[in-house]
Amino acid sequence: MKSPLVSIIIPVYNNEKTLDRAIKSALSQSYKNTEIIIIDDNSSDSSAQIYNKYKPLIRIESNNRNLGLYNCRINSLSYAGGSYIAFVDADDWLDSHAIESAIETALKLNADITQMRVTRRVSQWNIPIGYNNKYDDTQALESCLYNDKLFPVSCWGKLYRTSLLKGIVFPQFNQFWGEDRIFNLNAIYKATKIAISENSIYNYRWGGLSYTQLELNDLELYKNVFLFKSNWAIKNNYQNIIHLMQSELISLLEYHLRRLLDSNRFSDNEILNFITSELNNEFWADFKIDKPHDIFNRNKHSLTRKLKRIIKSFL
Repeated sequence: MKSPLVSIIIPVYNNEKTLDRAIKSALSQSYKNTEIIIIDDNSSDSSAQIYNKYKPLIRIESNNRNLGLYNCRINSLSYAGGSYIAFVDADDWLDSHAIESAIETALKLNADITQMRVTRRVSQWNIPIGYNNKYDDTQALESCLYNDKLFPVSCWGKLYRTSLLKGIVFPQFNQFWGEDRIFNLNAIYKATKIAISENSIYNYRWGGLSYTQLELNDLELYKNVFLFKSNWAIKNNYQNIIHLMQSELISLLEYHLRRLLDSNRFSDNEILNFITSELNNEFWADFKIDKPHDIFNRNKHSLTRKLKRIIKSFL
């Protein structure tokens, strides 16, 4: 039986510092029946100089404008000629046997999606934190909907059956946070079998929390994803877990507040305006569980004296 072709897709956007390692890891796979496709999302750094060194071993497709990672992945489906697809982010890399182990598992179990083990590497030091050995494929859909600790929601670190992805109509989605969930929600829902490849290791470069990129309106990103998932749940008869999605969003609200308070990037007035806006926002009216009042009340110890005095009337 001929080994199936695997398309390794590497989206690139200004990844000059890490791209070379990602490409080398794809080229050095023990499984040789692969095609490597670079999707350059209109980079402005020296990424092109790096990947051009590897012609003709790799294929290059370039966008004439920046489309974002979500759209790059969807568009790459039209380029992929393999029976299976693996997405590799340009700042991550594969162990040399990652694809071989994943394809063996996929073929043995006839899986539509095969999850690799993920080793988290810390920033530039590449210190391995270890991988999660408690993945449960039966909880994959729930992970996308309300708890990403149950199963990885990322697109990277997975081997997909190409026909599965090409059979999905992906929705329009134009924000960074939540894009992997939106992509995988439909893929996991349609997958007949999800498997876990014990010996396939994907190295994820984690840079830690960045307060420099924190914005006051980041909560709106979480809300947008919640609304999409809620509509999806209603359409597909999962209304019974919407309360769990509400609970996750409340946790994200608390997480966002803590980051605002810890960042020292925003003035008291800016944080006050954020709190006041959420306390008066009709968005939370239908929540059957905690509301912003509960979150802000639990976090009062973190507020400055001035903020405590000003919002006391709300709590």
